[in-house]
Amino acid sequence: MEAVTCTTKNNRQTVAFGQELTIFQVDDIHQAMLLGIDFEKDVYLDLSQIKEFDTTGVQLLIALNKSITSNGKKTYLSEASEDAQSCLELFNITDLFAAAHA
Repeated sequence: MEAVTCTTKNNRQTVAFGQELTIFQVDDIHQAMLLGIDFEKDVYLDLSQIKEFDTTGVQLLIALNKSITSNGKKTYLSEASEDAQSCLELFNITDLFAAAHA
């Protein structure tokens, strides 16, 4: 899987991350997100494949959330691996992301 993929299906925009959300991938991920995300729509985050997560990855998610919410939209957490969920809880940022709805 790529570092990140941005897809839209049935008007639902999903950003799915690969196994790593770390400083080593952040530039590639950031560029792909800038090209693939419509900041005028809600974004659903798929963190289900993440095995490695560091503070740079946390900063990227916080910045993404800020960009989305500044346009009056929401960032939803649709799926998260155990490692990703632990990291989000450790940095106390789970409340930044709304729970995904069907």
